[in-house]
Amino acid sequence: MDDDDSVQRTLSLMLKKMGYNVVNFTEGQTLINYYSQAIRNEETFYAIILDLTIPGGLGGKEVIKDLRKISPDFKGIVSSGYSNDEIIANFRDYDFDEVLQKPYSYDELKRALHYNSE
Repeated sequence: MDDDDSVQRTLSLMLKKMGYNVVNFTEGQTLINYYSQAIRNEETFYAIILDLTIPGGLGGKEVIKDLRKISPDFKGIVSSGYSNDEIIANFRDYDFDEVLQKPYSYDELKRALHYNSE
């Protein structure tokens, strides 16, 4: 989920190159609704990457809570360009498993997806 189209396109290309199926969202409530229906349809998700700040909509901090209530079985990754945000510094305290600081590279994305934080 990211409100910036260029970030979404680039991220989608990188994820597809890694072999992942990708579904994009620009705001939180649509993602929550989609995820809820997908889980009812027994779909699985390896990871969900959430932009921390979505102007005029639900951002990553709010969305991760609702997604974890629906089904917690995914790697939650927070993404942001704001390095001094409390959530970025302490992402595990906010139900995220990993953090991606924008701008990030292909290798940083790959590390975040495959790092085992347990």
